[in-house]
Amino acid sequence: MQYRMSAHLNKKFAEIVRDKRIALIGPAPYLEKVQLKDKIYSYDLIVRLNQDFPPSMCFFENVGSKTDILYIVSKRLNSRDWTFEKQVEHHNIKSIVISFPHPQRCWHIKQHLAYRCLFRDIMPDDYDIYKEHLNAKPATGNMAILDLLSYDIKELFIAGITFYRDGLYHEGYATEKQKERVARSQKGRHKPENQLEFMLKVFKEDARVNVEENMKSIIGM
Repeated sequence: MQYRMSAHLNKKFAEIVRDKRIALIGPAPYLEKVQLKDKIYSYDLIVRLNQDFPPSMCFFENVGSKTDILYIVSKRLNSRDWTFEKQVEHHNIKSIVISFPHPQRCWHIKQHLAYRCLFRDIMPDDYDIYKEHLNAKPATGNMAILDLLSYDIKELFIAGITFYRDGLYHEGYATEKQKERVARSQKGRHKPENQLEFMLKVFKEDARVNVEENMKSIIGM
């Protein structure tokens, strides 16, 4: 399955993820009830999304806190945030991927952290391909999955991506106002059922994908 335009593969990022076993952790509510930290930590690289960085210590035993790669929407980095920069240094982040193409944003963060980690932007052409595949505005988690599978990785373990079927997010991931906005967008931009339909094909057809058992049950896999 072709996930993206191969010409846009980032050589430095390719080196980071090549032949690696990778765990991608989403923000689904069910993660509050399971303990996956040891399994997650058995992987070479751990990927988190948006507000799951910096990780909440409330769920340390559930999903841990180690973070190697962060996929994040640009608006979260659109203002000066010294706390974020310190957390990036503290966790020794290897790469930050801006999941919504908006090159003029985040320039200040990129400038200050360029010596510390690799910054990447999802290219507009690839974003359009993802949008066409998913028949909706891509959620960050799904975009991260498709992006990672474009590279020569060994395995992608996925937990906590449930397309809102068990609720919106785990406790502490988003404010009530943010939850209200996401709830409205389900019927408009993100269309989780549309995205689930395509992602189920990806999960079943790509032998590198390993979906966590509780997540499988929730999404009907």
